Amino acid sequence: MPPRRAPWVSWRRCFGGSPSCVSLGLALTLAFFATLLLLNGSGGGVEEDRLLMERRLAELQSHLDHLRALDKEKSRAFVELRQQVNYLSTMNRTGEMRNGTRIMFFNNFSLTSNDLALPSIYDYLPHLLTKTPVGITPAIKIAPVPRRNVYTVIGIPTIKRPKIGYLMTTLRSLLENLSPEDKEDVLFVVMIAEVDGAESAFVQEQVAEIRGEFSSAIDSGLLEIIVPSATWYPPDLNSIPSTFDDPPDRMYWRTKQNLDYVYLMMYCQQRGRYYMQLEDDVVTKVGYMGKVREFIASRTDGTWLMLEFSSLGFISKLFRTADLPMLTEFLLMFYREKPVDWLLDLVFTVRYCNPEKSVKQCRQTINNHRIRLKPSLFQHIGVQSSLSGKVQKLKEKDFGKQPMHKPHLDNPPAKVSTSLKAYQKYTLENAYKGESFFWSLLPQAGDFVRFDFDPPIRLQGFIFRSGNQEHPADKFYNASVEVKYVADEQPAAPPSATEADAGFVHITTFTPSGTAQADFNSNRLVSALRLIVHSESENWLILNEIWIRFSG
Repeated sequence: MPPRRAPWVSWRRCFGGSPSCVSLGLALTLAFFATLLLLNGSGGGVEEDRLLMERRLAELQSHLDHLRALDKEKSRAFVELRQQVNYLSTMNRTGEMRNGTRIMFFNNFSLTSNDLALPSIYDYLPHLLTKTPVGITPAIKIAPVPRRNVYTVIGIPTIKRPKIGYLMTTLRSLLENLSPEDKEDVLFVVMIAEVDGAESAFVQEQVAEIRGEFSSAIDSGLLEIIVPSATWYPPDLNSIPSTFDDPPDRMYWRTKQNLDYVYLMMYCQQRGRYYMQLEDDVVTKVGYMGKVREFIASRTDGTWLMLEFSSLGFISKLFRTADLPMLTEFLLMFYREKPVDWLLDLVFTVRYCNPEKSVKQCRQTINNHRIRLKPSLFQHIGVQSSLSGKVQKLKEKDFGKQPMHKPHLDNPPAKVSTSLKAYQKYTLENAYKGESFFWSLLPQAGDFVRFDFDPPIRLQGFIFRSGNQEHPADKFYNASVEVKYVADEQPAAPPSATEADAGFVHITTFTPSGTAQADFNSNRLVSALRLIVHSESENWLILNEIWIRFSG
């Protein structure tokens, strides 16, 4: 008989970081806190202490659920690896040839008895059998500092819209309204979901624009960008049989949207404790993540499946990442049959409703597991849908008014002038003073906005943003920024700049999102700066932020 192992030997192994051992430790901690809670309740303790204990208990329970999910994922990966080894050890060395490609990994990896066929993603997306691992590997992944085990992962899918995009406004709002503390424990994942993958010109432009404006967020690990492989999408995506009499373009749009959500959820599943699904056309409030944390902590019973921070569409729906495998598999089972919002409703009906009860009782039961915070933390700003020809003016009624401009009171003294006709009180003078935004009628080629500095300044940088939340299309489309140096300091044009008329030098152009910004490391004196319109616009123009950084 082998000698009995001392009981502390097994415990010693737990300090290696095993999820199972950590889960056990947390379970014991939960039991300890629960005991304290019962003792406190029986002794008539202070109500505030009881509520605090309940919140801590719920937080520990959530952490335990997350660790169990990680442990389950590791165990599943180990079992799959073992099944692959068993399969490969029994198969012919040549493998099976399909279209000239050796297929070594199959849908249903055999157990030693060959009696059971295990379900997998290939049951729903069989075309990936000949594409793995390319089909499930991002074609582009920009994540220089990958974060793991964050509190919340926020997924934002985006595609090219027919007329105007809102992604940059959304990212700006999300990042600017995040507290310094929350920046350390949140991860944003932007998925640019074009069926052409990395070959899409839009993908390349969008990646460049995001990296240009949010480089610090990317470098710190706060923001990641992924692009699915073109082979992720099934070859018959353009010919999905119609359901509910939807036309082909809508069938394509809603089917692809389901697959986009699934891909993004699977990518984010192991990165944090909670997952929030957002859309690419929203803005939020200052300190929104703090309110999200508070609402999660307030749900001490832990019976919820989804928390909502907006009443619209699939905006700001939050799940435990431990529940994402169930959700993604459900979406995959029916991604061809119904749109994602209908499928989400069905998840709750199937999981919680008793078919022998009334519809009213079903709704009441679902409301115990699908809980919304009021007022909403996110506002929908999109008008042009990602579905061509669809216009949607949905708004949260309880979101409240948000600032339509960003004032800067430290701009240098300047005489401002413009060839554009201002609308009502929204003048350039008021915008420069930070009192409102500048709003003008239709810009024409040659129109300008000009700032003459007296005395001249040493320019350190500038930011000009056009459009705003209510009128995102009223922006600069084809315009540039130029500066004029003091005559006796007029330098030769740098290699990246070209001479413009009247001594002005071209510095930069406005991005597709309507933003122009630049930094300077020079002591040259600048006497003027101007924004030049190069072509006629179909929309009015709003200049919502004017910030010129300088030294005397």
